[in-house]
Amino acid sequence: MADMILDERLSEEITLSGECTSSTEIPEDAAGEAPDEDSQTDDGIYIVLSTLSTKTLITEDGLARLFGKGCRESIKRAVERNELPRPVRLMGKNTWTVGAIVQHIEARLETEARRFAKART
Repeated sequence: MADMILDERLSEEITLSGECTSSTEIPEDAAGEAPDEDSQTDDGIYIVLSTLSTKTLITEDGLARLFGKGCRESIKRAVERNELPRPVRLMGKNTWTVGAIVQHIEARLETEARRFAKART
C-alpha cells in the first residue's frame, strides 16, 4: 500500500518523461536565469525525497520513475556500481526506504569529500 501511495505521489510530482512538473519546478536563480533542464530533473529528485518520510517504501519502478529512467535495469546497474544501496525483497519486489537511499548517498558524498580533502594535502 505504501508503494501505491508513493507511486501516486511520484505520478503527481514527476511527468512520465522524468522532468519536474510545475509543483516541483526550481525557481530562477539570483541572476534571474532559470537553471538548465537537466539540473531541474536532478534537483527534483532531492525535492521529492525530502518531502517523503524516511520510512516510505519505494520499489525499483518507483526509483526508475523518480530518476527519470525508462527501466528497472538502470536501477539494477546503479546498485551494481554502488550508486544506490542494495535493496531488500518485499513481496517479490526489490524495495528500499527513502531513508536508506538518502543515507547511502550522503555517506558516498562524505567519503568523496574526505578523499578529495586528503588528495589536496
